[in-house]
Amino acid sequence: MRKFPSSTVSSSLDSVVALASAQCDSFRDGSVTGGVTWGLCTVLTKLFIPDQRYIQDFVDLRDEVALKPPFGYVSVFMDEFETLTVASSTTSTQLSTVSGSGELQLFNWAQLSIFGIVRTIFSWFIWLLVVYYVVVRFRDFSLHG
Repeated sequence: MRKFPSSTVSSSLDSVVALASAQCDSFRDGSVTGGVTWGLCTVLTKLFIPDQRYIQDFVDLRDEVALKPPFGYVSVFMDEFETLTVASSTTSTQLSTVSGSGELQLFNWAQLSIFGIVRTIFSWFIWLLVVYYVVVRFRDFSLHG
C-alpha cells in the first residue's frame, strides 16, 4: 500500500509554521498598531494551521481507510499500476507516482490513450444527462401560472 510519509507531512507543516511565525514577527515593531496586527496574525495562524498531532491523526486515519473496501480496492489497483512497465522499442519505462525522494508527483492519466478516451466518453455522458435534466425540468414550465 502506498503511504504518504508522515515525516514529509511534519516537515512541510513545520516549514509552514515557521513561515507564518516569521511573517507575524515582521509586524512586531513596538507600536500599538504593530502589536494589534501581530496579535491578529498570531490568532489567524493558530486558527488555520492545525496542530501536529491532528495532522498525524489524519494521516493515520487516511492510511487506515485506504485498507477498507471500497477504497482498499483502489489502493490495491494503484499499487499494482505503479509496478506496471510499458515496453518500448529501446527501453522499459516504469510508471510511478512516487519518486525516490519521497515527494508525491501527480501522474497525468490523460497521457494513456485509453484513459483519455474513457474520460471523454464520461464527460459527454454527464453533459447529456445535464441537458436531459434541464429539458425534463423545464418541459412544463410556463410563465403564465
